[in-house]
Amino acid sequence: CRALGVSQDAHHSLRMQRDMQRIGEVAGLAAVLAPQGKSRQVPFEKLREALQSSGAVPETQTEAPPDDTFGPDTKSSSVLAHDETNLAAWLEALEKAPASESFDAPWHLYRAGKEDLQIRTRVLSLLESPNDLASWRAAAIAALWGESVAAPRLVKAIQERAHATENSDGDRDKTYRCEVPNWLIAVSLLRLVGAPDSLAVLNELADDAGLLHNARTAIALCCEGIASRHELSESDHEIILEILWKLIESPAPNSLAPPQRPLMQSDFAEARVLEDWSWQIHLAVARARRSLGLPPHEQAVACLGDERALVRRAFQMVCGDVTLDVPLDVKI
Repeated sequence: CRALGVSQDAHHSLRMQRDMQRIGEVAGLAAVLAPQGKSRQVPFEKLREALQSSGAVPETQTEAPPDDTFGPDTKSSSVLAHDETNLAAWLEALEKAPASESFDAPWHLYRAGKEDLQIRTRVLSLLESPNDLASWRAAAIAALWGESVAAPRLVKAIQERAHATENSDGDRDKTYRCEVPNWLIAVSLLRLVGAPDSLAVLNELADDAGLLHNARTAIALCCEGIASRHELSESDHEIILEILWKLIESPAPNSLAPPQRPLMQSDFAEARVLEDWSWQIHLAVARARRSLGLPPHEQAVACLGDERALVRRAFQMVCGDVTLDVPLDVKI
């Protein structure tokens, strides 16, 4: 079932009944092949052969990694060779593929550039492209590589409040959209590569009292990432504290939402039960404060007494041995 142990990224791609059937098939075969039921000693080569015989794994699958295990380094037939023909096509797609269409060139370039410095150099050269779409896509790939040179292009997207397409609707009342605006993606990516000089744009962004829940958590986590990677000056320290205060000074417009969140905030009126989700913002702020060497704020400590076990456990990991000595009626 979906409770299987996988990385968070892998889990997002395992949700359909056919996926569950495949998982059951793999688990059943692995249980048969495991010597005396020892799951960590499954002979993966034999398991792969069995899955190929059943059709679960294509026989064109490339050989296993040297240590013969499953995991992020396992070769897949879906990873195309980064020869010059494919590389040229992928780079061209960064510049010419319409913003309204999805395509896999960024993923292939990211994977190939992790190992090939020449490919990485060619993608990074697009950061200075006059084509905004190409430079944006190159910055996203570069940020995933951890390249700090991507930060200025990400900051530009935040400053311009960039959206993916010209037809994107920035109406904040339409809370949950399938399309995430580029400026919000940039905030999340900036967490990986941003330096203290990126804090100014985050501080400006935090001035917007209408920021929705996901934007506030993204900003707080970005501050955590910057503080964790860099030695901050006293002024940088103060800017982050100012940003974090702005994020919790007023509630997000969509903090109260149904347990199963609908796509549109306009649907909230029909919900019979509303749940307070602002604890997630306070969790992100508490993490950022911890990265500064500071104790959790009052609202975060209050969450240690939340009636939801999931919430209590999350804050126990962040708050550590902090004693719950604040009134339980403190509003979060």
